[in-house]
Amino acid sequence: DKRQAKSYDARPAIEADLVERVRTLLDGAELPTDSGATTPVQPSDIAVLVRSNDDATKLRDALRRAGIPAMLSRGGSVLD
Repeated sequence: DKRQAKSYDARPAIEADLVERVRTLLDGAELPTDSGATTPVQPSDIAVLVRSNDDATKLRDALRRAGIPAMLSRGGSVLD
């Protein structure tokens, strides 16, 4: 199926874009605190939702290769 082939070809670009965006957040974005101050974004502040466990593993590995701490949590569907 041509649609699947095109989608599959985009995966490396999607992974690279995600890594770049997460790096940007970690390199300077801040979150507000309850006291009205701000605190730098930490890896634990970021979640990435994916369709499959295979996608999750590939993205985790891409983040780790970039030196960004990443873990998987297979707690079920967010739609449940």
